Amino acid sequence: MAMYGSSENVLSDEGLAIQLQFPRSTRDCAQEALILDSHGSLAHVNLSLLLSGYHWITVKSYRYKSDGCSILFQISARRVAVPFGRCGFGLFRRLSSTTQPTQLVLTEAMDAGVHVLTLNNEKRANCLSLAMIRELNAAIKQVKEMPEVRVVVIRGAGRFFSAGHDLKELIQDKGSGKQAEVFSACSNMMVDLAKLRVPSIAAVSGPAHAAGCQLVATCDMAVAGTSATFATPGIKIGLFCSTPAVALIRAIGMRPAKELLFTGRAISATRAYELGLVNRVVPDAQVLESALELAREVAQHSRPVLVMGKQALNAQASLDIEESYDLANQVMLENLELTDAQKGIQAFLNKEPMPPWTHKKD
Repeated sequence: MAMYGSSENVLSDEGLAIQLQFPRSTRDCAQEALILDSHGSLAHVNLSLLLSGYHWITVKSYRYKSDGCSILFQISARRVAVPFGRCGFGLFRRLSSTTQPTQLVLTEAMDAGVHVLTLNNEKRANCLSLAMIRELNAAIKQVKEMPEVRVVVIRGAGRFFSAGHDLKELIQDKGSGKQAEVFSACSNMMVDLAKLRVPSIAAVSGPAHAAGCQLVATCDMAVAGTSATFATPGIKIGLFCSTPAVALIRAIGMRPAKELLFTGRAISATRAYELGLVNRVVPDAQVLESALELAREVAQHSRPVLVMGKQALNAQASLDIEESYDLANQVMLENLELTDAQKGIQAFLNKEPMPPWTHKKD
């Protein structure tokens, strides 16, 4: 294959090295990419270069054989911009515009006690910049004080969930104070989300990498589209994903988490489901719908019972078995004191429909 003057390397969702070859000219044209797997096998993919000044490519799914195994190469974000800077540990190239939206986190009250928080910076792959982290934490704190909210759904705008931290905020010329501020703010936000009184659900479309993967793991449940990918790839750029590891280990266990952390490999939505990182895998177009369906199913229950149950689950996870049962026994007794519990039990014994919940803690 002829070289055309310049090249850039990116990583696909499956961890394959892709060498993009394109001419110095920015005119529209068709070129090829060279794909090498871990065995050095080659395959070609047709690309289209679009837009003067910004080298956009559109990559179609491509299946080829390597050592008798069929490998699927696919990039969830069908349009990827190269060769300008990086946003997030996910190693996705920065998109063409650097203009930041006025509001980085959108909030929307849905029906049935469901509240949706949307990461709103698609042009930067919804990366968790310090500004976005602060807005997201403010939204979480606001929802915490809203008695009508029974479930929170977190999603990303457009084709990304989140590519992770904004790496520009972590370079040395920003100083250690700035770096510490980013990690401290992010950790505080994750803790506040984990301790949110009501259940949270991540609705994942596209990449959820590094701190984006951490955000998914911190939520109580997750729904993923078929093209979603999950990764903690900091090891590949010399920065171990130590903070994402905190949530990941708690979500899927030590051994699976270590494999993701030590290899930096991206996994598919199906594999994430197998590991317990997500609860459902649905077609991409149905991600939000499915997440809202799950949210409404949860939100139909009594709010104080949901709150009490989540607090007990979180608390007993760090206790030994005897302490866990002591705690659970006490919570069950407190739960029985709720009007909603007494009304529900009585209706069940009388074979009557469940009464409307008061959603109040007596």
